[in-house]
Amino acid sequence: MPLPEDVKTLWCSTWCNDINTKIRYWRGAQRDGRIEFPDIRFQIQMDMAFLLIGGYRALGRRPSSETRRKVIERDEGRCQSCGKLGSDLDHVDGSSDDPSNLQLLCGPCHRVKTSEAMKPADDESRALILVLSLSRVMPDEPVLLADDEEAWADQWRKLTNERKARFEESLLAVGFIIPSKHLSRLQLIAAREAYLAT
Repeated sequence: MPLPEDVKTLWCSTWCNDINTKIRYWRGAQRDGRIEFPDIRFQIQMDMAFLLIGGYRALGRRPSSETRRKVIERDEGRCQSCGKLGSDLDHVDGSSDDPSNLQLLCGPCHRVKTSEAMKPADDESRALILVLSLSRVMPDEPVLLADDEEAWADQWRKLTNERKARFEESLLAVGFIIPSKHLSRLQLIAAREAYLAT
């Protein structure tokens, strides 16, 4: 099914994109043996937990680089739990990006804190993760083009370029002259709407 013209990406939602990104990561870790490392298994477990709640973006947790810098400076670059060099920005309670709700933690302390806050998945959630694992991670050949951890970057560029070319063809078909190849998709849509209105 074609995506609406005003959708800039190849995905129907950020959650759909998140699923494919996590599947590629999981497949890659499975194939190259990284899955044996506890931190990689933990990362996959966290990825799946966030997917079950609609993806990490659903939490609205995207502190700005300026906020991140302020927290790192305030915490003097140190983990607020163990005092070692900090690397992860942690939300103390809830999803507010206010610096008073953020702290710097090292990776291990952040994983411990996150693990302690996790609740066991219900039967439906476990079944969904099992289905994703069996149907999209474990097969030797990628089931979906977007599951291919090795070829997806090239395929994504190819699909994006093809989609742009089809859109430009549709513009030319209504007599619209494309003023520049450097216009974004949304700029082209706005220019086309203005052209059709005249």
